[in-house]
Amino acid sequence: MERDLAALVQILERMGHDARVLDSTGSTNDDARRWAIEGARTGSVVVADAQTAGRGRHGRSWSSPKGESLAMSIVLRTDVSAARLPPMAIVAGLAVREAIAARVKQSVQVKWPNDVVIGKKKIAGVLVEGAIFGSRVDHVIVGIGVNVKTTHFPDEIASTATSLALEGAQALDRGKLAADVLRDFDVRLMKWVADPSSLGATLAPHDALLDARVRLDDGRRGVASGIEDDGRLRVRLDDGSIARAIAGEVVRE
Repeated sequence: MERDLAALVQILERMGHDARVLDSTGSTNDDARRWAIEGARTGSVVVADAQTAGRGRHGRSWSSPKGESLAMSIVLRTDVSAARLPPMAIVAGLAVREAIAARVKQSVQVKWPNDVVIGKKKIAGVLVEGAIFGSRVDHVIVGIGVNVKTTHFPDEIASTATSLALEGAQALDRGKLAADVLRDFDVRLMKWVADPSSLGATLAPHDALLDARVRLDDGRRGVASGIEDDGRLRVRLDDGSIARAIAGEVVRE
């Protein structure tokens, strides 16, 4: 295992997180889910040096070559309802954004619903998956992937992806990055649970879509104008009406 992850278990345990750090795995989200079913307590973390079957939204693959990316999943046991899960990706995205912004000079933004971007290039993504029984949430898995040391991406994403290394960051220690993300996420999560209405204002200065022209899945066009308390993207359409998107793809024009 790369040296920058070798001491991570001790670091996270000092922070109050149970942790498992793996040389290689298929998906840290799948590992975290199995651990949750086995009884993992809230805040438990799985991190992998390499991930061979990582995924993003809509089943897309997430590339995590050995030694290059931060692939991390967090087990949460929370009293929030299933309807409140979508904004959790934004909460986690803001924590990831903060850690990345501390390492690069460029502006780092969160792109609804679950990406962290520099300009129009994706540097990180969040995948929130919940185990839901009726209206009750048994546990939530928050998966986080950050491109750290990668300098060459597969052809199909080379024009739309970037990394800390490509953006000139000098601090590429994935263990410290994981600790920084978790430290900030813990604080943001508590604030959001206590006051869900604060999320829109917190996101606004870092919103990659705010006031941008966008195209929705169904072809409608308009100007993005922030998010609702439930995490839906608010878009003022060209006909003057307001659309609220809860999921799907939004293309910035």
